[in-house]
Parts: sequence; C-alpha cells; structure tokens
Amino acid sequence: MIAVGLAPFINASIIFQLLSAVIPHLEELTEQGEVGQQKIQQYTRYLTVPLAFVQGIGMVFFINYLLGGAVIDTSIGTLLLSAFAMTVGAVLLMWFGELITEHGIANGISILIFSSIVAGMTQQVSVSLAASSSLVGIILFMLVIIV
Repeated sequence: MIAVGLAPFINASIIFQLLSAVIPHLEELTEQGEVGQQKIQQYTRYLTVPLAFVQGIGMVFFINYLLGGAVIDTSIGTLLLSAFAMTVGAVLLMWFGELITEHGIANGISILIFSSIVAGMTQQVSVSLAASSSLVGIILFMLVIIV
C-alpha cells in the first residue's frame, strides 16, 4: 500500500521550492513568514495527491518489470485501484509525518525517512551475515554497530 512512500511529498516540496523562485505570488508567500509557509505547505499537500497517483501507476508497471511479467493485471480498473491504494498510503505517511511534527518531536517527514534508511541498513546487514557466517562477517557486523 505504501510502495511509493514519501517520494510524492518530497517531489512536491522540491517543485514548490523551485517555483517560488519563478512565480511572484509564491515568492511573496515565502517572504510573509509563518503564514506564507503554511500556505505553501498546503499547496504542497494538494500537489502530493496527483503526484502519488501518477507514481502509483508507474509503480504497478515497475513491479511487473521487476518480477518479470504481468504479475499485477494492468487492466484499467486494477491499475486505477492499485494507484488509488498507493496514493492513500503516501497520504497516510504524509499525515503521520505531520502528526510527529505537531507533537514537537522533530520534523516528522525526516524521522520517517531516517527510520526507512535504518530499517534498510539492518536488513542488508542481516542478509550479509546470513550469507557469510564466517568470522570476517561477524567482525564487519561489529564494526558497523560501533561506527
């Protein structure tokens, strides 16, 4: 469900950062301080939804490519439903990030990205250790933990 992850939100943020240098109205909003930033953040949320939908459609074809064939049916109904489910997942992650930020823990989106990276690293380390059960693998694992 969250195959596209936070990529649509990050892309929307980058798009609005670039557009704020080109479009005078957005440039005025950036200069207004907190009120302007909230408005740009709202626009970013609005742009995230269609970006997530388009990336969800692309993700269906990418998953089919990775798995070597038509694993997911690409009929229009299945394609739209899959893209909708992935859009909901992306919006849900965006909402979780904003809840973390609202509770004053830190920047919620950054924490979610960091936790995704750490989860991927631990998975890679465990796969590496399973592949090489030698003493060298254990020493490398200890070095990764220390560093």
